[in-house]
Amino acid sequence: MPEHDEPSRGFTLPPRYGGPWLSDFWGFVGHALRPGAAVLDLGAGREPTIPPQRRPEGVHYVGADVSATELDEAPAGSYDETVVAEAQKLVPELVDRFDLIVAKNVLEHVQDLPSAVEACHRYARPGGWFASILSGRYAVFSIANRILPDAIGSRIVAGLMGRPIEKVFPAHYDHCYARGLERAFAPWEELHVIPLWHGAEYFARLPGIRTAYIRYENWARDRRRDNLATHYVVAARKRA
Repeated sequence: MPEHDEPSRGFTLPPRYGGPWLSDFWGFVGHALRPGAAVLDLGAGREPTIPPQRRPEGVHYVGADVSATELDEAPAGSYDETVVAEAQKLVPELVDRFDLIVAKNVLEHVQDLPSAVEACHRYARPGGWFASILSGRYAVFSIANRILPDAIGSRIVAGLMGRPIEKVFPAHYDHCYARGLERAFAPWEELHVIPLWHGAEYFARLPGIRTAYIRYENWARDRRRDNLATHYVVAARKRA
């Protein structure tokens, strides 16, 4: 993977920034996504994780979100079925229904992650998969987000990432670190927790701080301080 050069700023990002950094997440999704599968998109909102054109034939796609408004603003045809509910609250109608559950940039927003994971375990069919990408609790940007008041933190994240502020949601980062995720997902038979180091984009508009941050991130990654990772891919399979 080549270095990602930015000659206009005289800065070169590490090789891990040069390619599709969500490849592990999509790899697990692709492994479980089959024709005729039932899929639950947790925290899906207005942007389903798997667009309709990328779904195999016969897939039944269910969107679940705490906000009915978010689900209503999704493009037509995004979901075959929608459910309005908090992630940590069990919805009996969803039990034992799904071959695949996906949660993209969602788990860090859940207040009680073990309860949400337990509910998903109930929703999965025997042999079913759960696949997620989430932000880490001890990433620099996550610590700042927890320290600052919600209104201020949301404005800063929106400014640094160039996002509309209405797309920045409160984050709790409950159990969102390597050991915490391993504990939360302990009931699943097969578990993969993959640490990722990809936080420099938060400092793209602050090149001096970004340079210092990359040095810190390289140090933590090289010493396998997995609890400090900026993001995690989590994939788990329910006992068949």
